Formats: sequence, C-alpha cells, structure tokens
Amino acid sequence: PLPGISNQDIPAHVRQAFEQPLDMPPLRGLVDGNSKILIAFDDNCQPFPATSPPDIRQVMIETLLEMLYSYGVEKKNIELMCAVALHRKMKTHELAWMLGKRIMSAFYPHQLVNFDAEDPEDIVQVGVTDHGEPVETTRKVIDSDLVIYMDSIQIPLNGGHKSVADGMETYNSIAPHHAPQM
Repeated sequence: PLPGISNQDIPAHVRQAFEQPLDMPPLRGLVDGNSKILIAFDDNCQPFPATSPPDIRQVMIETLLEMLYSYGVEKKNIELMCAVALHRKMKTHELAWMLGKRIMSAFYPHQLVNFDAEDPEDIVQVGVTDHGEPVETTRKVIDSDLVIYMDSIQIPLNGGHKSVADGMETYNSIAPHHAPQM
C-alpha cells in the first residue's frame, strides 16, 4: 500500500496532477479566459462515515478553482455539478458539508447543481454504441470546453474514469451496463 497523504499536502498533489498529467497537456494549456469549464464531482452515495471537514472534494475543487482563476478563466464560465446519476439529489446541507462555505456562497444555486437524469430540457443524446446502446448526458458536458471530474476512489469498482460517464448519464445509458447479466 502507498502511504497516505496528509490534508495539508493534498493541494500540492492536486496542482501537480493538473500541471503534470499523464498522457495529456497540462491544465494551463487547455484553458484560457474564454473557456467554459464543467467541474463534476461524486456524490456521497457510499455509506462511509462522515469525514471531518474539510471533505477532500472541497480541498480538490478549491485548489482547482485557484488554478483556473490564475490561468484567466472567469468565474462566470465555471459550473459545478454533483454527478448523482440515478441516485437521489444531494440536499443543500449535504453539498455544503462536501464543498464548504466558500464554494457554496460563490456558486450555489446557479452555478452549482445536481445532475438531473430526468430533465428532458438538459439531456442530449451523444450517439449510440456499436451494440445499439444510447449514450445520453447533460447538455452542460456538450457545451463545455473542458469537463473536469474530481473523484476520490475509496473502494474497488467505485469511481475512476467510469465516473465521468456514469455520474452524468440517464437510465437509458446506464441500464445496459448496470444490468444483472453484466
């Protein structure tokens, strides 16, 4: 096992991950003052004991926001979305616990929302897989110049790269790979 990272060292690790990512350009090369950014993050669907503040999502997103602002991205071009998929939407007090007062006061409720898998005005069909399975997601993904997913993997088969699709897709898109035969 790898040793843990102290809370005070998390921001430095987040910055390093964005400044030296694997197999892609650094964040600063992907954004400019006009970039529209969607920051998505996991909900609290797993029955883990509550952590003491600050939640790791808060620390990671605050660090990311500082970086984006330093690269010239305007706050008005940044949206945050709790990627709840088909789970229940997070309540305001739960979002506040996850994200802290600073993020809540700056973004909630207009630039910080729960994904709504049943909102016909927001859902777009991106395409169909080779197996005839629909790929549907939020219009915010399509309208963004960059989607950044903040995730903390805590147990096997949870989180990781699949969260980008799973957290912001509809029943039609989730059903083919969350069925008993899978």
